[in-house]
Amino acid sequence: MSFNEAQEDAEYLYVKGDIQTSRHLNNFSIGKEDSSLDFREFALKTYEAKPSQVLVDEEEKLKKLLSYAKTESYTGKDIAPMMEDFVIYSAISRSKGKLSNDTGAMKHIVAQLNDPQTPDRVKNSFDEILEKTHTIPAWKKVANNILRKPSNNVRTKYSSSDFDNLLARKGKDIPKLDKAMPSIPSA
Repeated sequence: MSFNEAQEDAEYLYVKGDIQTSRHLNNFSIGKEDSSLDFREFALKTYEAKPSQVLVDEEEKLKKLLSYAKTESYTGKDIAPMMEDFVIYSAISRSKGKLSNDTGAMKHIVAQLNDPQTPDRVKNSFDEILEKTHTIPAWKKVANNILRKPSNNVRTKYSSSDFDNLLARKGKDIPKLDKAMPSIPSA
């Protein structure tokens, strides 16, 4: 990466370095454990799945998605509403700012949720969101509509349509992307 490219991606590189450092510290039990690390890594992976060519109107959305990977975003906040907002921002499509479950970011969220390496803690937070919006994930559907939690946390598949009720409920209140995004703290 050239110096000019690094300058353009400074905020991303700062967040990525912060997450890598936190992961190292957590792995070796150094200092206080970062309880939001799994969620921050999930948000960063979604951000990193951005297309190689980003349109001007997508830059604000990407900055907002990157902000969910920052430590200060989780300080003193409940994780479930944060993840719900993350889904909403991920679902904003390029076409007239409508919410859609087939945006690139939403597809990546679903792919990550179906990845066996995604921590159960993250999957359980998304399950809470889906249960709250009365969307029952496919892995919870059982004969005669009886719901049960899997005993061994084995999940089958999530799909984009699992988020339909959430997007329909929030579709009336599409968030406006702010021009002023939080900047990286100065060292």
